[in-house]
Amino acid sequence: MESIVNGLIQLGLSREEAESYLLIIKEHRVSTDFLKLKLGISDKDTEKILETLTVKRLIKPVFELPNTYEATEPETAISGLVLNYIKDLEDRASQIRNLGLKIRDDILKIYRETKYSIKAEQLIQPLASLDEMEVYTFKAISEAERSIDIFTLTFGWYNKVREALISCLDRKVTVRVLMKIADEASRRVALELKEIGVNVKLLAEEWHPLRGTIVDNKKIVFLIWASKGEKPVYYLPHYSTNDGILEIFREFFNKKWSEAKPFTD
Repeated sequence: MESIVNGLIQLGLSREEAESYLLIIKEHRVSTDFLKLKLGISDKDTEKILETLTVKRLIKPVFELPNTYEATEPETAISGLVLNYIKDLEDRASQIRNLGLKIRDDILKIYRETKYSIKAEQLIQPLASLDEMEVYTFKAISEAERSIDIFTLTFGWYNKVREALISCLDRKVTVRVLMKIADEASRRVALELKEIGVNVKLLAEEWHPLRGTIVDNKKIVFLIWASKGEKPVYYLPHYSTNDGILEIFREFFNKKWSEAKPFTD
């Protein structure tokens, strides 16, 4: 009998629960008072044990007899106990894997920062929201000295940077805008951009995931859309002054610019 108790313990029962379950199997039916006296345990412990065994579907109450329990069909009951134990192990294994991945990433961050003497935030700075992205974009445009490259879609935020762009053009800053004419509003934006002296080209494709502004080839504010539609999903916007990051986006912009069509009235 001890081997059975030990086996039940390995499947997740406590010793008291295993001994109680085995006693109910042997007696067929037991009352709470009988179980308490037989095992020498308190009323509270007895209730807790019976509740646990019932939840695990190893026993069930005998409705015609108050405070009396009997075993459920053992084959089904033990199979369920095994399956639940396996699920618990899988959940635990998943938690361990996730913990391992987190520790790995944390250690890799320290390792790379030490090995290459550069921190992740020196490469790219996450921005908290689209509002913060607008603030960084406006500031970057306002401080432009030589060039501004904007890759957008319909340029729905044009009015927020209009005065800053006009000021840049007055300072002889070169401004290029890559966009799409999707409706009458975006057409009006493109027309005004052209009138004030901005170089405007139209994207060759219907949609692309990147939006951003490169200023003086020294700083970039950008956003990556993960999906499109009525409720599009985007990754957090970012800001960077890192040469490697800037080179990637400069190449992207110049490639799209070369493929794009000039905007004509």
